[in-house]
Amino acid sequence: MISLPNGSFTHPGDSGEHSTGLPRISIAPREGEVLSILAIDKDVLEIGTGLGISTRYMEMKAKSITTVDTDIWVHKNINLPTRVIRLSDVGLIAPSVKFDLIFIDGDHRTPSVKRDIEFSMSHLKQGGMMVLHDAHDGKVSQAVKELDLSMYVVNTTYGLGILSV
Repeated sequence: MISLPNGSFTHPGDSGEHSTGLPRISIAPREGEVLSILAIDKDVLEIGTGLGISTRYMEMKAKSITTVDTDIWVHKNINLPTRVIRLSDVGLIAPSVKFDLIFIDGDHRTPSVKRDIEFSMSHLKQGGMMVLHDAHDGKVSQAVKELDLSMYVVNTTYGLGILSV
């Protein structure tokens, strides 16, 4: 991994996001600390494993964690703790499975973000929390707006959006 000045990481062998071709950039340390606190004793679903930095932060405190990434490069190149359940598609999650915390950091195109939020709503436990990474990204906030949801943004490096659902 290559450390960036803001504490985020990139990977030297990264082939780029399959949807955009842009290099993956991990969450920043403060975002990881917030996610770690939010994950305490929770069943967590992460949509978009990326470089696995957020996965590791949440795994330290979560009761359980499932991470989903459709990119084969991620599955071949990103090592995660053994107790993390890794999936290649959200469709592999049974409809009856619910999570306390869902962290979305997948494809950032507006239709994809909307699809991830809609999927997540059906898998969120009563009283659970949904968090979006890159909440400062206009495409992410547009998806929230189009779904007529409200989002509180924690002002971090990339923005953590907490959805009111």
